[in-house]
Amino acid sequence: MRYREIQPARGLRPFVNCFWMISAPQPLALSDRTLPDGCQEIVFNIDTRVLRRDGENDFHANPDVELVGQMSRPYELRTRGCQHYYGIKFFPHSFSVFTDEPIWDLRDQSIDLRLLFGDALAPLVDVAFVRPALEQFALAAERLLLQRLAHSGGPGRGYRLVDSAVRALFHTAGPRIESLCAALGVSERYLQQQFRRRVGLTPMQLLKMVRFQKSLHGLTRSRVSLTELAHRCGYSDQAHFSRDFRTLAGVSPSEYRRLETPLTGFFLGEESRAYLCGLG
Repeated sequence: MRYREIQPARGLRPFVNCFWMISAPQPLALSDRTLPDGCQEIVFNIDTRVLRRDGENDFHANPDVELVGQMSRPYELRTRGCQHYYGIKFFPHSFSVFTDEPIWDLRDQSIDLRLLFGDALAPLVDVAFVRPALEQFALAAERLLLQRLAHSGGPGRGYRLVDSAVRALFHTAGPRIESLCAALGVSERYLQQQFRRRVGLTPMQLLKMVRFQKSLHGLTRSRVSLTELAHRCGYSDQAHFSRDFRTLAGVSPSEYRRLETPLTGFFLGEESRAYLCGLG
C-alpha cells in the first residue's frame, strides 16, 4: 500500500493538519486497530467496505463518507476491497470552526458527513469517487472548507484560548493543567467548558493522548525498555504508563508491540504530519 499526504492551502493551515491518501493496487482484506490520537478527521472510503467494532459489540459498516468523531477509546477495523481512501485530518480543536454541532456530542462516533454538511458536500463527493490524484482531491476539499470557514465568521476568543492550550499540551510532556490555566489567566472550569465545546475531550484526556502517541512511536520505532519509555513520555512510573496505555489501546504495551497495524502505522512515523497532529 502507498500513503501520501500534503499540506493545505495557506488559509487553511491553522485548521487542517493535512490531506492524505492511502491506496493499494489490488483488493485486500485487512484487520487493524484504530487508536485515539486527539484529532477528528473526515475519511472517504472509496471502493472499500469498512467495518468497525467497539469493545465486545458486533461489527457494523462505517459510512462511505464519514466524520470520525473525537475518540476516547480504541476500536477494531476490518476492511475489504481496493483500500483506497482520502482523508482530511484536523487539529484537536479545529473541526469546531466548520460545524455548529457540539464536538462533545460527536465523540466515539462514525457519522455520515452528509448529515452535517448537507448538499454542499456533493461536489467534493463527486470528485473523490472518481479517484483523482491527491492534489485534485485537496483542491476540491479546500473549496468546501474555505466556504464553510467564511460563513462561520472565523474563530472567536474561546477558540483562540483553546488553540493556545492545545499547543502547550503538545510540547514536551505538557504542563500541569493548573499551571496551564494560570498561564492563560482562566479558571480550570472555564477551560474545561471550552475544551468540551471545541475538542470533545478534557484537557487531561488530551494530555494523556499526547503521551500515548509518543509511547506508540517508541514501541514501534525503538526497543527501549518499558520503564525507560514511560519516563521519556512523561509518566510517573511504568505502572501508570501501562494502565493509561491499556485504556487507550485496549492491549498492554507488550501486546501492542506484537500487533500488525497496516493502516494505522502510516500515521505514527515522525515523517508524517499526522504524528502528534504536527504540533509535537
